[in-house]
Amino acid sequence: MHRTILTGVALVAAALLLVLLPGPTARNTKPPTAQFTSEQTSASPARPDILKIETDRVKYSPAMSSTVGIGLTPRFSDSVMDGKAKFIWKTDHGVFLKWSPPDYKVIRLGRETTTAGEKIYWSLDFNEKPAPSSANISLTALWNGKEASSALKIIVGKDSICQSER
Repeated sequence: MHRTILTGVALVAAALLLVLLPGPTARNTKPPTAQFTSEQTSASPARPDILKIETDRVKYSPAMSSTVGIGLTPRFSDSVMDGKAKFIWKTDHGVFLKWSPPDYKVIRLGRETTTAGEKIYWSLDFNEKPAPSSANISLTALWNGKEASSALKIIVGKDSICQSER
């Protein structure tokens, strides 16, 4: 009887260890959840800083006349990009916009867009009801058969003031 109980306890303990301890290939693939933070991730565990989303401001309000949103630019560390990259941007709320010289015409890109690395903007989508309390932005870079990714969370507060950490 004691042997059966001890065997059962040992099996449960072993199962818990297998579930709780990460294996050699485990990676965190969940989007960031902390408020006011930017979490940078990569497809390469040895180089988690390979790709980052650079923002041009920490706070943004649609009432600002100086910009159409939070400017987003992909940045590679070092010179890891040995070829021309394609950048795939995705967001669960809001919208990506293009806004650049010479005419500064606002072009709506949607919730998913692909760029060659130029600056784009994220803004609230006023057609989205109810207004979101946050937006998750993901960026994937593809070049020469390689891939890297990064993510950013934007918090939408009172009076539609959007906050992000650089």
